[in-house]
Amino acid sequence: MNSLFKKLNEEQILYAVWKDTQAVTSFFDGNKELDILVHENCRYSFEKIIGEYGFIHLKVRAMLAKENIEHYITYKNGKY
Repeated sequence: MNSLFKKLNEEQILYAVWKDTQAVTSFFDGNKELDILVHENCRYSFEKIIGEYGFIHLKVRAMLAKENIEHYITYKNGKY
């Protein structure tokens, strides 16, 4: 996953780890989720890049959906 962030930086995607910055290592190990805030002008490029890394869009139930918040998931080390 380190290569994912390297690619985001190379492509000049404007993003920030939104919260739980102490969980980044656990995210790389496949044990935690990570919230990332992406600039709206970078959304299409961001989605294209994470798709290349095996992430898929996760559709949530309407009652849980929030405007402009998307969820993506990938399979790593036998975990989602």
